Parts: sequence; structure tokens; C-alpha cells
Amino acid sequence: ILAWNEICDRIYIWDYVVNFAHYVPAFPNLTVLRENMRFFAEHHVRGMYPEGAHNTPLSGEFAELKAYLLAKLMWDPYMSSAKYHKYMDEFLAAYYGEGWRMIRAYIDLMCSFTQERHMGIFEKPFNSLAGRTTQGFIGATYTCATSAAATLPVFLISKLTTNSLPSCAIAMFE
Repeated sequence: ILAWNEICDRIYIWDYVVNFAHYVPAFPNLTVLRENMRFFAEHHVRGMYPEGAHNTPLSGEFAELKAYLLAKLMWDPYMSSAKYHKYMDEFLAAYYGEGWRMIRAYIDLMCSFTQERHMGIFEKPFNSLAGRTTQGFIGATYTCATSAAATLPVFLISKLTTNSLPSCAIAMFE
């Protein structure tokens, strides 16, 4: 972008904000979305198309939240971190109900694992989290989620069981 900025005054970005090979597993890029949008605005990008998980019924990790935050960022790419996180918290509270703080804690934890690392859009699941996640971590996260499940809408918990991990999570760590 820096090189293009030197020779062109009309830059348009098509940015992929999801892992296209693996929609559902963690792709913790929520903190970098604001940083990227600010970078684009500072370098005179005139148009932005952030493409997420649009063609699957699984929606991808936090696809609705990402779409909401990206829409806000397109209106205000220079928003402060505090304002960005306020929007995130408002969305999570509206979407997840009383258990939203646990979801936010999960997001913060996962994003902290990838702050110093670039993630590719076709990367194998959990490569970006190598050495950070374990079966114990997933178990603890699952226990936390099921304890909050009573506050979630039925459609979000219809496939959860209280005594086992989802088989897809186990398969990704074997």
C-alpha cells in the first residue's frame, strides 16, 4: 500500500477478514481490524470492501460482530480504542445477553495470542495459536460457556451438551 500510495491517488482495498479454508475455528483478528482500517485511511484508501464469511450457513467465528464493527469503522476509521471496544461490548451484550462478558474475555484472550503474528486467510486451524491452546484450555472455555448457557438464546445452545466437548473441537486438536 505504501508503494501504491506513492504512484496513485485512488486505492481501493478488498480485505479478507476470515479464514476461507476454515470458517468456524478461531481466527482472532478483532483487535487488528481497527488498526488496519486506520492504516488504510491514513494512506488515502478511497474504498474498502472487507469480505467475511458470507457464503456459509456456519457464519464463521464472530462474523456478525465483525460485520458490525467493520461497518462502524468504515464510518469512523480513526475511532479510539475505547470507542471501538464500547461498540464491541454493546454488540456482545445485545447478542449474547447476560453471558456477554465471558464471550468478551474469550475474545480478548484469543486476540492476545496473535498480537505479534500475521495470520493467513487459508491457514490451518489453530496454527496462529500454536503452543497457546490445549485440551485443558478448551475444556475450561467450554465449562465457562455452558455455565453461562442459561442466559443465551436457545438457538445458540441447541447443540451443546453439558458433559462433553463438541466433536469438532476435539478433532482439531488431535
